[in-house]
Amino acid sequence: MPELAINPLWFVPLMPLAFLIIFPLFWCFVIWLISLIGGWHRLADRYRTKQPPSGKKWFNQYGYVGSARYGNVLNLATNEEGLFLETMPLFNIGHPRLFIPWRELHNPTPTVYRRYRRGPLIQVEIGYPPQTTLSLPPAIFEESAGHTLLTTTH
Repeated sequence: MPELAINPLWFVPLMPLAFLIIFPLFWCFVIWLISLIGGWHRLADRYRTKQPPSGKKWFNQYGYVGSARYGNVLNLATNEEGLFLETMPLFNIGHPRLFIPWRELHNPTPTVYRRYRRGPLIQVEIGYPPQTTLSLPPAIFEESAGHTLLTTTH
């Protein structure tokens, strides 16, 4: 019986197509998984908002939600009532916009093990009982109504 010769070259034109399908699916899965691991998904159950961010804005910020690191992809806004937290559009899967009232943030602590290029971050617990933690650059709290959170603990 003669052997069938399979020409592997038919697969070459399909590689870009496979990449265009598989990579976006993989990206969406990983971003969604990060939202679960860090606690964003859990926070969304309580703090999800469709309200547009208002107040002072910070773009491309560095921080942590729980154990998930967000390297320069956080967009934040603060006003007298609280903190808006969202990711850049490329990272929105599983990360709806959040609005966390200042009264829900407590126990601010400079982190020793979580740092960014300008020094330690401020870590706060979110909710009663705590749902997860949020670690952000100190300027977010110091240059907003969040400064009252920092002054009540010292």
